[in-house]
Amino acid sequence: MKIYLKFILIAVSVFTCMSGFAQSREDRSNLSLNSKAVKITKATGWRKSAVTGKWVSNPNVISSDENPTVEDKSHLDNFKWMQWATIKQDGKNYYILMYEDVTGAWKYPHIKQDWQSYSKVYYFAFTEQQYNDIIKKANVQSGKNIYVKTNIYDSFLPNIESQEDKAYDNEIGVHLTNSFASKWPINKVFIYNSQKVDGKDVIRFIFPMDDESYITEALKDGYFEMSLEEFKEMLKI
Repeated sequence: MKIYLKFILIAVSVFTCMSGFAQSREDRSNLSLNSKAVKITKATGWRKSAVTGKWVSNPNVISSDENPTVEDKSHLDNFKWMQWATIKQDGKNYYILMYEDVTGAWKYPHIKQDWQSYSKVYYFAFTEQQYNDIIKKANVQSGKNIYVKTNIYDSFLPNIESQEDKAYDNEIGVHLTNSFASKWPINKVFIYNSQKVDGKDVIRFIFPMDDESYITEALKDGYFEMSLEEFKEMLKI
């Protein structure tokens, strides 16, 4: 009887161990964009020339040169489009600022031949309260810089074939999932101000950045500008 009981105990123990290792393979559930605001494809970039002191404007790029080259743009703040979207994480709503810029490099840099352009997508997650504050403070038109911080952000080179379709949104969802899981120890700061200039209601802003030494001087010599109406339309989700 003792031998029989010992055999039963050993069998149960082996079965329990085997059950612990016999787990089904389950794919991770990635975040998905619940809704998206209108995609903005134009805003005026302004930069004050350190040489002439003249303010220079360019579409979608902040540069002190008139009609900057493609290579110049790759080193400057520029965008093809920008857009806000929403996601839900752990039961909370987050608002995502996304934009795509154009950068590149010479295939043969020593002789500057065969410029290779490619796009990069950036995204930044803000809480629902931060998002509501952005709208609220934009309406105040104080002319003061407003700073909104986040440590949930990243960038990636998109799969060009998947742009403008569901696969493209899924790609962003994968990267957002990883960002929420890790988070960065350094904040990115979205900076903007709202004011009335020459009788027009305008918003001036730069994309989120982390150079602490520059933040206090932000929007002094360079920024993107759009009407308050366009800015609010961009935030309407």
